[in-house]
Amino acid sequence: MGSLLFSSIGTMEEQERKVQKLLEKMKQAKLSEKDLDKLPSLRRLLALHSSAQADAYKPSLLLCLAPLVFLAILCYTPAWHVIPWTIVQLGLGRYEAADSTCAVRAHPRWGELFRPPVECSYCADIKAVDSVDRISVEEFTDKYAYTSRPVVVRNAMKGWNASKVFDFEFFRHLYLERFPGSVDVLDEHCQFFGYQTEFRSLKELLTMSAQRFQEMWYVGWSNCDVSVADVLRQHYSRPTFLPLGSQSSRLDWIFMGRPGYGANMHVDNVGRPSWQAQIRGSKMWTIEPPRECYLTCQPLSVTVHPNDIIVLDTDTWFHKTLIVGDEISITIGAEYD
Repeated sequence: MGSLLFSSIGTMEEQERKVQKLLEKMKQAKLSEKDLDKLPSLRRLLALHSSAQADAYKPSLLLCLAPLVFLAILCYTPAWHVIPWTIVQLGLGRYEAADSTCAVRAHPRWGELFRPPVECSYCADIKAVDSVDRISVEEFTDKYAYTSRPVVVRNAMKGWNASKVFDFEFFRHLYLERFPGSVDVLDEHCQFFGYQTEFRSLKELLTMSAQRFQEMWYVGWSNCDVSVADVLRQHYSRPTFLPLGSQSSRLDWIFMGRPGYGANMHVDNVGRPSWQAQIRGSKMWTIEPPRECYLTCQPLSVTVHPNDIIVLDTDTWFHKTLIVGDEISITIGAEYD
């Protein structure tokens, strides 16, 4: 009888007729409510149809009521409340903290959708990500600093001891024990990317169970706490090859995760090129030109290892990452002007 009801996809009227035939057969067979209890699959089919029937009327009902509801809200609510509420309800953004300068933060995908097209000449002749062992300030400034040409500088962390200090326990102790108030500040004013995990804040990440720690995860966050930043800078310094007079942002970006995970393909909107230092583990970067440049430029890939620094204009190159090898990946970086 189930095949009679769901053997083909038809209109609501056709399904209704099939259900009526099913009910007639039940009546002819003199099935009672007690008999239905003995046929749970049949009861589920009838319940499923009832649910589908109700759902079929919901869109039309909502379409009829939506203008009236919106009109009522518009008439009795100030515009500065209506517009953010509408954006959030349509899934175009999320509310910001009460003391934020913005009421709503737009979804990142909308930034990609309305991104202005770029001139493709910047990537037309790039066939691979350049890799250099040593580079002077003058050469870096001339070839890479502001040209959107990606480069990996190998063995670029001389004088740093971050690779001996930075690990999950270091960050857990730093944020939760040494500066316990910093986590709340970061959750309210900094960005946190949980990517494909269930984590929605740095505090959730740092308080995960030992069992969850052994499973796959990858996250990124920006550090806005001055006290934490001062500690971080005791273990790393501004890359020596950056242009004279340029300043790295005081905003640290930290990315950490287990092998097999990484960031999804995306483009940033930070306004400046950035560098990212691979402290622990290895990470493969896949870099693609914007869609308008697919016929002119080609996708690139490169793997960075401990002590390597990748420099990339993440505003013009789409990029994703994947942690490779067996070790947890930890990177730290910033934008520069």
